[in-house]
Amino acid sequence: MFFKRFSNKKAQQPNNKEKISAQKHTALLKNPESQHSKHQYPKFQNPEQAAQQFDQLDSAAQAKLLKTVLEYIDQGDWQAADVCTAFSGQAKNSVAIEFDLAVDDDSEESWQQLVLFGITSKIKKYAAQQIQSLAVLTELMQQTKGKDKAVYRILQATLSQQKEQQQAEQTHQQQKQQLLTRLQKLLSAPYEPMSRAKLTLLSEQWQTQADISDTEQQSFDALVAQLVDKFDQYDEQHNETTDQSAIVELADVEQVHTQAEAQAKNQNQTEPLESESSVESAEFSSANSSQNEAKSHSTNAMPADVAEAVKALRGQLRRCTAAIRDGHLRRASGLFQGAEEQRQALASQWQPVVQKQYDETFDELEKLRDWQAFAVLPKKQVLIERMQQLVNQHLDPEDRAKTIKDMQDEWKLLSRGLKDRQKELWQQFHDLSNQAFEPCREYFAEQRKLRQVNLAKRQEVVAQLNLYAERIDLDRVDAKELDQVLQVARNDWRKYAPVDRNDNKKVQAEFDAIHKKLFALMSAQQVQHLAAKEDIIERSKALLEIEDAHQATEAAKALQQEWKQAGMVARKDEQRLWQAFRQVCDQLFERRDAQMQQSKAQQQASIEQAEVIVTQLESFLNAELESCRDKKAEFEALHTEFKALSDIPSAAYKKLAERVRAAAAQFSQRCDAEQRAELDVQWVSTIDWVKQARFGQHSQTELVEQWQAEKRPAQSKGLINLLSHWAEPAQAEYLQSLHEKTVELEVLAGLNSPPEDAALRMSTQVKLLSNGVGSGVDELADFHQRVAQWLAVGPVEPLDYEPLEARMKQARTVRLS
Repeated sequence: MFFKRFSNKKAQQPNNKEKISAQKHTALLKNPESQHSKHQYPKFQNPEQAAQQFDQLDSAAQAKLLKTVLEYIDQGDWQAADVCTAFSGQAKNSVAIEFDLAVDDDSEESWQQLVLFGITSKIKKYAAQQIQSLAVLTELMQQTKGKDKAVYRILQATLSQQKEQQQAEQTHQQQKQQLLTRLQKLLSAPYEPMSRAKLTLLSEQWQTQADISDTEQQSFDALVAQLVDKFDQYDEQHNETTDQSAIVELADVEQVHTQAEAQAKNQNQTEPLESESSVESAEFSSANSSQNEAKSHSTNAMPADVAEAVKALRGQLRRCTAAIRDGHLRRASGLFQGAEEQRQALASQWQPVVQKQYDETFDELEKLRDWQAFAVLPKKQVLIERMQQLVNQHLDPEDRAKTIKDMQDEWKLLSRGLKDRQKELWQQFHDLSNQAFEPCREYFAEQRKLRQVNLAKRQEVVAQLNLYAERIDLDRVDAKELDQVLQVARNDWRKYAPVDRNDNKKVQAEFDAIHKKLFALMSAQQVQHLAAKEDIIERSKALLEIEDAHQATEAAKALQQEWKQAGMVARKDEQRLWQAFRQVCDQLFERRDAQMQQSKAQQQASIEQAEVIVTQLESFLNAELESCRDKKAEFEALHTEFKALSDIPSAAYKKLAERVRAAAAQFSQRCDAEQRAELDVQWVSTIDWVKQARFGQHSQTELVEQWQAEKRPAQSKGLINLLSHWAEPAQAEYLQSLHEKTVELEVLAGLNSPPEDAALRMSTQVKLLSNGVGSGVDELADFHQRVAQWLAVGPVEPLDYEPLEARMKQARTVRLS
């Protein structure tokens, strides 16, 4: 194979004298031109190319190439999954194992080669885990011993597991074969009373077996069927024999009575009836296979009561035999014990009459006991082992004692009906029980001391209760405090346990007496508290008639506080009263909750309505409006509608109102801007009209029509009356006035004047300050008024007017911005 000469993961070192680092070694693997590389490969473009080259190499070269492939994967040049797709066989599995991918199934021979010649330790260990053959495991252990400890341990563990499993299978197979063999022996052996019990035990043991083949099950079923047929045949024969015996018995009994009557006629009337009873007993014994014995007593008289006792004894023995035949040892032992007592009750001269039947029954019972002892022997041995383990275990003394008692009870149960059998086992178990119980002796001694201490503590509890009873104020009994005292006393009483029963009788009586006395005082006080709480319930019911749910619930809260102060009542009454009071309170609070829900619904509806209004108000800000004036009335109407809304929670109203204020402010700003724009258009038109009126060629009629055709600023209303004045010749004073007003507008607009107007500007500023100009409420309106005054100045020359007009327009633009 191609791994045989490359079982070591370390790459072949270069032949140069320098020691090459890991990085240089990687470079050598990737550099096909390296003079130090024994096997030089071209730089592979992909895993498929490497796989093709791989198939053409010998095993040694394949191993080295595979190492190179692993290096490519480590460096991230290739993906392990792609390499697995390109390669096959052991090479593919080697890569899959190294990089934890899915591994293909392979032959055990292939795994064996990877164990010996895998290029990494991980590959070798994985392959070792796949080996299951005992022969291969043994061979590999010999080959890897002292060479690869990790692989050797894996192989050793697998081999041990396989041997254990093989041994378990052999043991299991032997157990099944032993059970079948015992069934075969039971079938070939004569029937005996414990035969059925043996079959039951063997069947139970068979049921515990696992992995039973169909052939084995068929063999078992066949043997069981044959045994059942055998037992049924025996029962039929036994029943026929029993019936014949019963017939003979009845005939013999009649014969006995006949002989007894004949004998009575020939004998003296005062003679005892023993001879008659003797004849009856003899004939009765003959009916039960004891004729010879009965003949020996036929000359003696058997009393009638003795005959009845003998008959009852024989019936008891027959029932015992039936129980033996069914395998019921406990019942058979009990019946035989009763038969023994009946036999002992007979006079000694009559006991031989039933001796043979008695001995046969005894022998059968002993056989059943022997079989039962044999059957329970493993269980008793297990109990001995468990008891031996218990000796060395560290357990709580209570648990230890209980465990010992449970195992002793189990031993007794197994020994029922076995009499004195297995005495040695019992003695061993008994000795171990004493050893296991030894640690408990000190504990139980401490328990005795603890019971004495607890008794003294209980006496202290009684003394404290008596002292409390002496100091209590009968006119001011606190039922709650008294209940707590009694509760603590009862808890302490239960806590101080266990105690010796006899020693506790006196102190228990004292505790019961003082407890009863104090409990009576508490009960009397609780009666008064009961009446107070019943009154609270009646008053709470009256609250249901109040329409205002909030008022009713506030009153209920007050009653709840009163309830807490009303005092304690008996627990059975407390629960009943509290349920009644709580039911009323629940109704009150449910009604309040319903109203609150209704109110919440109304509030929610108002919030939703307000949300719609606010959304509509905000829509005005985004809409393309021709004029704010057209929508201002609608906006104001919505704003008024919002203010009229009620039942809005303060938090929600605060947020909505903030949005309304923001929308109103923005709408107002928009309207103001629109108004300013319209006003500016009016001023621009007016300024142009004035210039046309001063210097244009239009007639006054046309100028008037132009004036009236457009809307004019309010401050400019009087300009229409100056048409004739502007037609007059220009005058210097009007030019001076226009110049001054131009500087005045520049000062008000904050616009610099030409340097030559510095003196005029200074005087103008002083004049404006002295007149308080600039500190008014509506400075913009004042500015517009001054523009109108500038336009109203008398006639001036066009050449003088235009530069001043330009400065006026610039001042106006700056001011409006």
